[in-house]
Amino acid sequence: MNRRKFFSPAIRVALAWLLLAVSVLAESWYKGNLHTHSFWSDGREFPEMVAVWYRDRGYHFMAFTDHHVTQTGEKWANITTAEKAYGVIAACQKRFGPDSVITRQEGEKILAKLKTFPEVQKLVEEPGRFLLLQGEEITARYLNVPVHVNAINLYTPVAALKEKDTTTTLIANVKAALEALKQEKNQGIVVINHPNFHYALTAEDLAETDACFFEVYNAHPGSNNEGDSKHPDTEKMWDIASSLRLLKWKKPPLFGLATDDSHHYHEFAPNRANPGRAFVMVRARELTVPEIIAALQRGDFYASSGVILQEVRYEARERKLVVQVQPEKDTHYRIDFIGTTIDAEARPETVLAPESVPEEQSLQKAPGRFTGRYRPQIGHVFLSVKGTSATYTLTGKELYVRAVVTSDRPVPWLPPEEGIYQKAWTQPVGWPQANH
Repeated sequence: MNRRKFFSPAIRVALAWLLLAVSVLAESWYKGNLHTHSFWSDGREFPEMVAVWYRDRGYHFMAFTDHHVTQTGEKWANITTAEKAYGVIAACQKRFGPDSVITRQEGEKILAKLKTFPEVQKLVEEPGRFLLLQGEEITARYLNVPVHVNAINLYTPVAALKEKDTTTTLIANVKAALEALKQEKNQGIVVINHPNFHYALTAEDLAETDACFFEVYNAHPGSNNEGDSKHPDTEKMWDIASSLRLLKWKKPPLFGLATDDSHHYHEFAPNRANPGRAFVMVRARELTVPEIIAALQRGDFYASSGVILQEVRYEARERKLVVQVQPEKDTHYRIDFIGTTIDAEARPETVLAPESVPEEQSLQKAPGRFTGRYRPQIGHVFLSVKGTSATYTLTGKELYVRAVVTSDRPVPWLPPEEGIYQKAWTQPVGWPQANH
């Protein structure tokens, strides 16, 4: 007997919903940081000590992204300053044993032999509890403009490239990272780092690359996430870049990460790049590299500088984005649903034409660079709700929608007068229908 005839339509629908429910129940949220430095480059700690910092504080995974290198081969690092200031050798030996650190003296310098990625894995990974990912921060530059790209789940370092201008330098390094992952036959992601670091990148730069990820929030003190009078904040850059990608370049929107970009593990202060300020929450079936990468690639995660969500889901059939906060005591929340408005025909010219701006603030392909100023349909707040839960139903006039939850609790170790409060950012939804 044909099974499709045997089961009635109502039973088939019920079974489909049951399978979906079982799938959802099998998934868990995993907390991780995807931008981390150690003695392998300019971080101030042994990689195994960096890893246990995160593991001991409830993180489920982290990625090493040291500049120019992956943690392979023999590496002796000059740890003189960190040893004199913080006693890093004794601390590591206390944690991992008296023979855990090999050192040698070169004049007044103290050099330490660093553990490779597989060696650190053996020390700190715990199946189902804590996972490490290898990566590299490909650290390029055009003139005085830093162009940094993270490749996650990369094992062979990629040499930084310099092209004819900042935009082509960014495009080339993203392409090289993607090609390296392909050659290694690894599933991985490529991330455009801290676009407002030295105000190096524009929203138009982000739109043109083949990267699908960028850092909407980087907790390094020099990242300029909030922008200034001449540069948009990274959220506005996100909206401009995603709108350009969907309407002009016919690419998916960007997914936004929040990362520590951690370097300093001993002094916690506003002028230090400390761990624990930003993270991603990834929804996956299990804590493995393939599952975490797959969830990131499909956008099943949110970024946060402290706010935890109890639920975020997009009900595609009803076109509803549902957000529910896991509240903290004596903390208040606002949920904003943000996106780009389009007309019925989704004509690009209705939103993409920049407003008239002074010449020095127009898009420039040179240092001292500025994002164009666009019409208010880009990054429009469709709905704002005070409270811990909200739902937005798309009307068909949205190119995409994303949610931002803002609390009145400051981000740790930042000056309170800056007014930078803990947030959570969900990923853009609704765009496949709008783009096709």
